[in-house]
Amino acid sequence: MFKTALITNKVDVIIKSRYFLGLLIFFCLSLSQPTLAQTESITEVDYNRDSRSAILAINNNGFTLGYRLSKRKDGFRSRLIDFDFSYIKHPKEIRINSAYDFNKKYVYGKLNHAYNLKISYGRKKELFGKYSQGGIAIDFYYSVGMSVVWLKPIYYTLINDEEVPFDKYEYLLRDYIVGKSSYFKGFLESQFAFGGFIKASVVFNVNKKYNAINEIELSILLDYYHRDITIMATEENYPYLLTLSVGYRFGKKRDSGITTNQ
Repeated sequence: MFKTALITNKVDVIIKSRYFLGLLIFFCLSLSQPTLAQTESITEVDYNRDSRSAILAINNNGFTLGYRLSKRKDGFRSRLIDFDFSYIKHPKEIRINSAYDFNKKYVYGKLNHAYNLKISYGRKKELFGKYSQGGIAIDFYYSVGMSVVWLKPIYYTLINDEEVPFDKYEYLLRDYIVGKSSYFKGFLESQFAFGGFIKASVVFNVNKKYNAINEIELSILLDYYHRDITIMATEENYPYLLTLSVGYRFGKKRDSGITTNQ
């Protein structure tokens, strides 16, 4: 019954995200068609720039901080190198108050904190360009890369002052837990999961200046690892992650010395 409920919950999540996935599929298909941007009058100062940018993103399973190096290939395409750091939460996490200290909160059943470091190579193509300065452009990004997850064990302090991890096979009784122990407890017992991922993004460029980057980014990522990402003892864990993300990217462009096609 537990596994059936878990599968049903995952199906519900996928169904609820169908509009998001449909939007990405629509823009993927449009890559094979001529873009509206190519009918515009383009000047070298508008498009002939590389860029450096950062992103702050909220995910369905945590949050992400990232940094991007972008090299413009021509007036409509760019090559990208991304460095991203994420904190990963399990979808079943619920924070509760300690029965002994209401100032302390913890997630019952949590085994590890999970942190994700990614590096990827990707490309960008402009789908719809700006007709005027201050307009909105729409871009499509895709990338592939390597990923490593750091699993840092969590220890709990019990009413007898003993500090123990949440055992995957012998669950701690909630009535015995005072709260989490020091963050650094169990630091040397950390484990790692290695894998790769693919990512696709639709980006809405709302720049008011051509040398600035201000973008809203909608992304979908699929990660796969060599082992389960063991975040919870009381819930099922898997070797893959499906992440939906909404982020704000900001940065600056700089002259690259590449000439655009007239």
